[in-house]
Amino acid sequence: MEKEVGNYKDGKKHDKLDQKIRNVKIRTIWDVMKRWTEISYTARIQHLMDEFHLSYKRIEAIIKEEEWKVWGGLAFLLWKRWVIRQALLRYQT
Repeated sequence: MEKEVGNYKDGKKHDKLDQKIRNVKIRTIWDVMKRWTEISYTARIQHLMDEFHLSYKRIEAIIKEEEWKVWGGLAFLLWKRWVIRQALLRYQT
């Protein structure tokens, strides 16, 4: 039996946490299916729709959002590295 949440804000925090955990599960299943099977894009999404009871667009949004976070983080690190190099070049001249 689940504990009842006495505070509305605590309930929202739990909901957000549950959503984040669900999104990580979706992303993990997506990556495993993509790398280790030859299942089509549409079939992968259909499987996730059936398992998590979400729409096609929502599954796509979760997958793309996670990809953006990964590539966005990488782009930020590369940009930061470039800025540091530029600053060092200016300092040396």
